[in-house]
Amino acid sequence: MTERIQLQKIRLDGGTQPREEIDDALVQHYTEILLEGKDKFPPIDLFFDGKSYWPSDGFHRYHAHKRAGFLDIESNVSTGTKRDAFLACLKANGKHGKPRTAEERRRVIRMALDDVELGNKTDVEIAIICDVSAMTVGRVRKAMGLEVTMRVDKKGRTINVANIGTVAEKYTEDDKLQEMAIEHTALVEENEKLKVALAVKSMPVSEEAKTEIEQTIEQLRAEIKDLEFKLRTMTQSRNEFQSKNAEMIKQLAYWKRRAEKAEVK
Repeated sequence: MTERIQLQKIRLDGGTQPREEIDDALVQHYTEILLEGKDKFPPIDLFFDGKSYWPSDGFHRYHAHKRAGFLDIESNVSTGTKRDAFLACLKANGKHGKPRTAEERRRVIRMALDDVELGNKTDVEIAIICDVSAMTVGRVRKAMGLEVTMRVDKKGRTINVANIGTVAEKYTEDDKLQEMAIEHTALVEENEKLKVALAVKSMPVSEEAKTEIEQTIEQLRAEIKDLEFKLRTMTQSRNEFQSKNAEMIKQLAYWKRRAEKAEVK
């Protein structure tokens, strides 16, 4: 259910924030958009346990509304606990909003592996929960020294799971290509940031001017990501509309044929 929830009722201390840190430049960009009143942001996602509202997605939007002086925020509210918000946050921003960095994807995987319940699941199961590839889960698990070889199934039997979720059984060429594409994108972004930082550093201007330039670049980068997100959303909505429209045309043609046959009889 979508409704406006007071910011003071939303709890941020439940460990449901999947990102390493809040991007202040992005928050400032969102704040300016809110103050200009030129755009409307999608609702944030909250879980209500009867007493507290626990967010699972929309932390940058929350901070932007708070910075802009808003007292409440449009929210998609689901009945659930802090635990439900935690599980939902593990895949937040997987396909929308500010793209997760490679480190942020590894962070949510570590959050899942550190969890008492989720830590015993296979790489494939955790990959689905975190909206990442099973290959990445396997690498993070290995780096943490948490490889699992034996496991108790639902019937109480001890089984060997050493090969479950391995490349040979579960990983496809598409998985590998997707993982490589994600890592490549992250490396390109980091490389661009480094090139910009070096270029700004070599400019014959004051340190104050360099700082202002860097902030402007970060703001423009945030605006570009925001516009890309809106474009993806509009494209998805257009595709869904076209699909529904095509289905309605098929149904109309079907009932038209039925009506024509009925008239002949």
